[in-house]
Amino acid sequence: MQPYATAAQAIARLSLSEAVMLTDRECTGDVDRDRLTAALVSASVEIDSYIGTRYSIPVMLDPVPLTLVEACIDMAVYKLSRGAVVLTEEVKSIYDRHVRWLKDVAAGKASIGAPSPVAGETPVETGDVVLFNAGSQRIFARGVSDDSDG
Repeated sequence: MQPYATAAQAIARLSLSEAVMLTDRECTGDVDRDRLTAALVSASVEIDSYIGTRYSIPVMLDPVPLTLVEACIDMAVYKLSRGAVVLTEEVKSIYDRHVRWLKDVAAGKASIGAPSPVAGETPVETGDVVLFNAGSQRIFARGVSDDSDG
């Protein structure tokens, strides 16, 4: 599964030093991109568990709505903070705020910031659409020949 936020987006939002602090369990001084991506995937799965009753998941929009990117990163920070890094009240509060927002999205009280069909419905195509109509005349039929030679 592709997470709603990339490791690069998370590092840019957090800062390099915070991303290292959250992911570097081996003390290499570098961001553990695999650990960060795993947390982003876990956060995305959790997001889908809330909005899946309202939106077709995973949400396949390009670009991903900023609301989902931010929720994904903040929820990943919470998940990474439960390990060796101390979980602060601020991180917990931000996580809880996103969960409340996701519950509101699921209840139809909030939006992800982009139109999406309700889960199970066919998305409405937008943009340039070409329709082909073959007309009512049959091209092939049994026993019918278009032999003009007689």
